[in-house]
Parts: sequence; C-alpha cells; structure tokens
Amino acid sequence: MYGAIEGECYFRGIAGERFAVRNSGAVAVVEGAGDPLLRIHDRGIVVVLGKTGRNFAAGMSGGVAYVLDEAGDFSKLCNMAMVELEPVLSEEMINENAYHHIAISRAHGRSTCSRICLSPMSSGCTS
Repeated sequence: MYGAIEGECYFRGIAGERFAVRNSGAVAVVEGAGDPLLRIHDRGIVVVLGKTGRNFAAGMSGGVAYVLDEAGDFSKLCNMAMVELEPVLSEEMINENAYHHIAISRAHGRSTCSRICLSPMSSGCTS
C-alpha cells in the first residue's frame, strides 16, 4: 500500500512496517499493523481491526481511518499533530456519516474469510 492511489485491498493478518504510507486514494482493511501507519495519508480509507504501531497518522492531512481499539491504548500510539480522535458511538452513526463502512467490513470478511470485523452486528461479518 505504499503510495497507493486507488483500489481496494483486504488483508487477513497483520501488516508490517509502513503500511498505507503516502496513501492517496485506496481503501484498505488490515487486522493490525506496525509503525508508522498512515504517514502522509491524504485520501482514502483505512480500517485497522487490531493493534497499531506507534506514530500512527504522522502527517495525515486527509482521508479517514477507523481503528478498533480493544486495549484502549490507541491514543498513546497516535501522532496527534494533524488529526483528531473521535469515538464511533454507534453503528447508526457510522451508517449516517460513513455509509461505506459496512461495505468495507463485509468485503474484508468475504475476501479474507477473517473472523475479525469492525461491526459484529452487521451482516456479512463472521464472528
């Protein structure tokens, strides 16, 4: 995903270092990643369904990222210089504000047969 400009990718497993660096339009779902993740990310959507490395979003000037923060320590790993963190309050809120979230989560499940999904309540995910 280094320098991706378009397309979609769904990874079952954890990505290594520099995943989605210089992403400028692609959609990706991964079950965890090393550092730095989303460095200089300016467009596109990335969903992380697990742990992230440090320095997440350094230089991120656009795009959207969803992180499943089960451990509750993501704010310590995120570079807050250019981003704001907001909780996702409900599946309905996601549907209103980012309608493509469920489609991305479903595509990840279909493409990888993963048992992890961002929204276990939405159909198409396996749990």
